[in-house]
Amino acid sequence: MVLVYPAGARALVAAYHEGRLPLRKGAQPGDLPKHMAAWVALTEDELDAMVETLPTSHELLRELDALRRDQCPHGAGDERRAWLEAHPLRHRGVTFQVDRGEMASNSGKSIVARWTDYYGSDGSVYAAARPAPNRTNDPERNWGLGRE
Repeated sequence: MVLVYPAGARALVAAYHEGRLPLRKGAQPGDLPKHMAAWVALTEDELDAMVETLPTSHELLRELDALRRDQCPHGAGDERRAWLEAHPLRHRGVTFQVDRGEMASNSGKSIVARWTDYYGSDGSVYAAARPAPNRTNDPERNWGLGRE
């Protein structure tokens, strides 16, 4: 996950316009989206004040999880999963699509980890931490668990 604050956006925009970022052959830097252009125009004091109000990615992930739990009318199971897939979340002016994942145990008989990722309409991605792969998810260590 990459979270870019206004000062970082300013540095990326400068590198973009100076040609220090790789572009497709023959491509030229174009106009910036309005929200990025506004960030670049801020003074250092305005940037510092803005950063103080921005949540960390971990805080935003917790906010989205709580919002998802509060909005869904279903307790658990297939109905809840179907509802969450059909109803994107709106938070802080961004629409988030919910994507859930899970990892099976080595035997494949149970689920050992679940996670939820959020993909924002502004291009942001808030992804939960993934567990280390187990043998069935790691071909290098998948010995003795089936036909090779």
